[in-house]
Amino acid sequence: MDYQIKEIAEITGLSQRMLRHYDLIGLLQPARKENGYRIYGEEEMQKLQQILFFRELGFSLAEIKGFLQRADFDRKEAFLAHKEMLCLKEKRIKRMIASIDLCLLELEKGEKTMTDTEKLAVMSKKEIDAFQSRYRKEAVQKYGEESVRAAEAKTKDYDDEKWGAIQRRSREILLALADLMAVPVADSRVQDLVHAYREEITANYYDCTVEIYAGLGRLYMEDDRFTQYFEDICPGLALYMSEAIRYYCQNHK
Repeated sequence: MDYQIKEIAEITGLSQRMLRHYDLIGLLQPARKENGYRIYGEEEMQKLQQILFFRELGFSLAEIKGFLQRADFDRKEAFLAHKEMLCLKEKRIKRMIASIDLCLLELEKGEKTMTDTEKLAVMSKKEIDAFQSRYRKEAVQKYGEESVRAAEAKTKDYDDEKWGAIQRRSREILLALADLMAVPVADSRVQDLVHAYREEITANYYDCTVEIYAGLGRLYMEDDRFTQYFEDICPGLALYMSEAIRYYCQNHK
C-alpha cells in the first residue's frame, strides 16, 4: 500500500516538516513523487520503522543514515535489540506499578511496607541506560559512525562577561527567528537573521564560510545535542533553523 506524507505524519506522529527533512538529507526518500506529492511504498515504510527504532535507542540521524545505507545492515539484529530494550522498560513499569500498589496500601493501613530506598530504587533506569550504551557501542563498532563536527572554537581566553554577551546576542537572534517560524524561510527578515547568526559565529568562534554554515545547518538536526539546544528555545526551531540556513547557503554561492 502507498502512503502520502500527510498519512505517514498521522500514523507516526512525526510532523510533515520532519519527514521532508528526512527526504532532504537522504535518510528517507519517497519511492516517487506525483503531482508534487511524496508517495511512500512498503520499502519506505519498513525503513521508517527502523529509523524510529534507532531514534528510540538514542542514535542521531547521521548515524542512522550511515547504518541503513550499509549492505551488511541486519534488520533482525535491530529488531532483537529493540525488543530487548522494550522488555527492560516493561519490567521497570511493572516494578513501578507494584510500588504504587504498596504505597496505596501504606496509606490505607498506616503501616510502612517499603523503605525509602526501595521506593526510589524502582524508579531507576540504570538497566535501560546500560543497555542503550552497550548497544550503541556495538553498533558503532560494527557499522561505523558518521559524525559531523564544527571547527574548534577559539574561546580559551573568553571570560564570563564575554561568554555572557555572546550568549545573549545569539539568543536574541534565535528568539527573533522563533517569532517568525510561521513565515517561509525565504522571507528577507528570516534571511537577515540567519546572516546575523553566521556573522556571530565568525566574530566569536571561527571563519564561518558558506560551506561550514551549510554543514552546521545539517548538524543542527542530525546531532541531538544541537537539536535539543534549539528545541529548548522553541519547539520546531531546530528544523526551521536548519531549513533557513540551507536556503541561505543555496543563495550565497
